[in-house]
Amino acid sequence: AKVRKDKNLLKKFKGLEAKCFGSFDVQDPLMNRLMAFCDDSSIWEDVKIEKAAKMKEPKEPKEPKGLVEPSEVFRSGKHQGKFSDFDAKGIPTMLEDGSDVPEKQKAALTKEYDAARKKWDTHQAALAKYNRDLAEYEKQQSGDNEGVPEKQKRAACEAAAVDILRNLINKSVAYHAKDLAAEVNKGSKDPDDLTSIIVKVSLEHEDKTTDPVLKALKTVDKKKRSGQTQIDELPEVFRLLKEDELQVGSHVCFGDITPDEMDFIATCLENNDGIPHEELKAFIEGQDLQLTDGKPTSLAGCLVAMRLENFQTASSVEQLMSPRTWRLQLGGGELPSSGAGGANTSVASAAASATNHVEEVSAPKEEVKEKKEKKEKKEK
Repeated sequence: AKVRKDKNLLKKFKGLEAKCFGSFDVQDPLMNRLMAFCDDSSIWEDVKIEKAAKMKEPKEPKEPKGLVEPSEVFRSGKHQGKFSDFDAKGIPTMLEDGSDVPEKQKAALTKEYDAARKKWDTHQAALAKYNRDLAEYEKQQSGDNEGVPEKQKRAACEAAAVDILRNLINKSVAYHAKDLAAEVNKGSKDPDDLTSIIVKVSLEHEDKTTDPVLKALKTVDKKKRSGQTQIDELPEVFRLLKEDELQVGSHVCFGDITPDEMDFIATCLENNDGIPHEELKAFIEGQDLQLTDGKPTSLAGCLVAMRLENFQTASSVEQLMSPRTWRLQLGGGELPSSGAGGANTSVASAAASATNHVEEVSAPKEEVKEKKEKKEKKEK
């Protein structure tokens, strides 16, 4: 209430929308948009049409002395060559030698720019009015006076434009006031002498989570508090599971997931950018190895699918190996060479393996028979 009654603020806000409308950059595009709507006859239903007064031929406004487009003020004329860099408006920021423009000089240049801008906008507005009046005069001279007079249309559009600007200003002030109030409540606007004596207390909610997976997920999501985990945050989740903050030891193994496995898991979850914590917990702890729509539904299923893919890629099942070949391979021995006749070699290997197996099985029987014969001879 005190702010609204502040005389200094009242002076600044009084007629603010009219001042904004007076700017050529605002007035011209806004009026063009509104005037375009005036061609719709339904807008003028139940509106009393004013009789157009007889017009005199308008005179083209004279160009004022020293008129220059604002962005070119310091690039031409008496300022040409004095500056090497400019801001978006055309106000110099650097002198010719590359040094920054002094603050005192910058203030004077800004004042000169504002004056040139005002002169330019005033002349452009006068030219626009002259062109409108000339078009209306020519229309009147031709006898085409049907419909709503241009003057009435323009007066209605000007009133609508000011009302639009008033609403926009009120919204902007309200939004800014909301942001400013939030900053004040945070103490960011406190003066230094007040900040130095204020004791700040930070209150944090105690996390009583006892589940190791949810604990890791909430730790990663501590700043955002979105209740979701992004795919690129999974390595950090697994790292926290290995650290085992709760010291339960049940999920430490997830910290051993390799980068290649992590990339494969990410492809399984590529359609889920942000994953809710409960869903991700179910995925990590799930034991279901079945595929749904061709994709694993659990972390275990992902790892199994990856192993199978790697096996299919790296292994060849085109050649059958005999038990003897398997024993050689598992025992680190040299594998028999396979030539062009892979099938014959495999059959031969299988046959040889079978013979060896028979020999190995029959050998113990012969030893038992020999021992029995020796025992009988000794008894005799």
